[in-house]
Amino acid sequence: MNMTMVRLRSRRQGQRLHGMASLRWIVCLCFLLFAVCSIPCAKAIAEERPSPTTANQQPRLEGKQLVVSLGTVKSMQLTTGDIQPARQPQSLRLTGQLVLDPAKLVHVTTRFSGEVVRVASADEKDGPPIRIGEKVKKGQLLAKIWSREIGEKKSDLVDALSQLYLDESIYRNLKVLEKSGAIQQRSLEEMQRSYESGLILVERVRRTLTSWRIAETEMAKIEIEARRIHAQATAGPSVNLDAEAAGKPAPESVVDATWGEIQILSPIDGTILEKNLTVGDIVGTEDDLFKIADIDRLMVMANIYEEDLDTVAALPVDQRVWRIEVNSQVTAGPVRGVIEVIGDVIDPSQHTAILTGPIDNSQGAFRIGQFAQTVIDIPAKPNLLQIPLEAIIDAGARQSIFVSRSGDLTHWERIELNLARRTSKFVWATANAQDTLHVGDKVLTRGCLELSSALDELSPASDTSAGR
Repeated sequence: MNMTMVRLRSRRQGQRLHGMASLRWIVCLCFLLFAVCSIPCAKAIAEERPSPTTANQQPRLEGKQLVVSLGTVKSMQLTTGDIQPARQPQSLRLTGQLVLDPAKLVHVTTRFSGEVVRVASADEKDGPPIRIGEKVKKGQLLAKIWSREIGEKKSDLVDALSQLYLDESIYRNLKVLEKSGAIQQRSLEEMQRSYESGLILVERVRRTLTSWRIAETEMAKIEIEARRIHAQATAGPSVNLDAEAAGKPAPESVVDATWGEIQILSPIDGTILEKNLTVGDIVGTEDDLFKIADIDRLMVMANIYEEDLDTVAALPVDQRVWRIEVNSQVTAGPVRGVIEVIGDVIDPSQHTAILTGPIDNSQGAFRIGQFAQTVIDIPAKPNLLQIPLEAIIDAGARQSIFVSRSGDLTHWERIELNLARRTSKFVWATANAQDTLHVGDKVLTRGCLELSSALDELSPASDTSAGR
């Protein structure tokens, strides 16, 4: 019994010692695994610690150059592009459209309000009324309008002429009686004054009708009507009644349906672009009855960016030419044209101005409003460089770039430019007089705004304000 107890106790002690040994091995293995896993982390931490060469992560100034660390170059992923010689000569391509020449467009109106009684035909015969798109000649009849105002003014002239004829007859008779002393001098002078007043009234009404562009043939009809009325009044009612009884016809009046008519005539040779009347319409002096334009000569209106304006303006007058390409006339090839006007107003939304010039359309090949492209050949300029567009820092009135002054991209110099041309991918420019640029220089194309802001913060206030 005692022996059995001793054996059981010994066995339990052996198991306990074996378990403790196993636990020691497990603890050792855990420490070993921890040490193995800690080595890469320690290396990573060590790499992240700043080295003496990259300890200063903040940019700094060295003279005119901005210096950044290698870590900044890597973290910002700065990229560069090359400065290349500009390809010469450059062609400036502009977009625009064909428009009417404002000097060749007329608005046909009436000087008197009235009713439209006729719309003439294009062939000046009994054809259909004039339609939009038909050609007319200068002086061709377009329409007729009946106006009460013009009829009344003609009647005023008839009345003034009739009174003048009567005053003239009385004055002539008084002059005969003056020789015999049968009348007083005062009566003669009063009659003379009345006759002069009649002359003045006639001339005033006549000038008014002339200013209204009443034709001389119409003036002659008015005088004939006035003489007919005066002769009939001079003969007296008894003579007229005797003539009617004898079957003699009385002189016919020239007053007819055309007495109050106004003829609307075409002021130029051209094409009807707009027609705003028909028979029976009541029209006024502010209404555009017709719009007529000479479309044998159209204008090209193209948009040009403001940075290209000086380039075109600097061309001699005899070199201000462009090639005009209209989409519908691709097979015909470009048409040579002349730039007549360089606009003085800049569109604030597009930053463009307007160039205009004529284009011959005597063959009727072009249409108003057609899309057109123009090409201006710009002569070569010396020392012009081609720079990637991404490198440009545009600060409104000034444009600049960052040029690398070290192979590791840690030293940068900001240089201001004089822009000559801008396209969708490149700009053509030269450096300011105090700066230098060379073909092959590396320019910053990514991170430009960040470095520019850092340089502005580090620069003295006086230098920054001067640069701007």
